[in-house]
This record gives sequence, structure tokens and C-alpha cells, in this order.
Amino acid sequence: MNTRNELLCAWSGVVFLILFTMGFWPLAHFIPPPLPSASAAEIAAMYQRHGVQIRLGLVLMVVSWSLIIPFAWNGLLVFWLGVVAFFDWYTVTFTVLRASIIRQGQNAKA
Repeated sequence: MNTRNELLCAWSGVVFLILFTMGFWPLAHFIPPPLPSASAAEIAAMYQRHGVQIRLGLVLMVVSWSLIIPFAWNGLLVFWLGVVAFFDWYTVTFTVLRASIIRQGQNAKA
């Protein structure tokens, strides 16, 4: 990946957080949650009063999840590249270690 694509993937995570928070908090009114002491009629009235806003907030939250895909994909790609780099280091280290042991064994016989 080039730097431009990596920056787009990283910024998609920031945009996801902003859109998800906007949908969750100001639009859907999920923060603060309804009081536990509220009656069923009060909660039903809240959903009726803010029905359109709640729906718009939920739609914004669902749409914002599409932005997490490039962010997560970039993270997975970086993780797997790190795993591959770790195993390459592991392989090289033990190859050199085995070669030095074999070389020492040959020197001991001579």
C-alpha cells in the first residue's frame, strides 16, 4: 500500500467515530439513557416524540460502520505483515544458529 491509501484508511476510522457518535448521541438521544425508574408509558412517549431523530441516528450509525472496513483492513494488513516479519526473523535466526552449531561440530572433529 502507498502512503495515501494508508492515510485514507486511518482517517476512515476517525470519520467512523465522529459519524457514529453523532448518530448515537445528538440524533438518537441514546445518551443519557432513559431512567430506570421511568414507566413504560414515558419511554414509549420518548420514542414517539423523537421517532424520526432516532431513525436518522440509527441510519447514520449503520452507514458509519462501512467506514470501519478500510480502517480494520489496514490494521489487519499491518498485523499480518508484522507476523510475517516476525517469522522471517525467527527463521533467519535459527538458520544461522543451526549453521553455527554445525560449523562448530565440524571444527571439533578436525
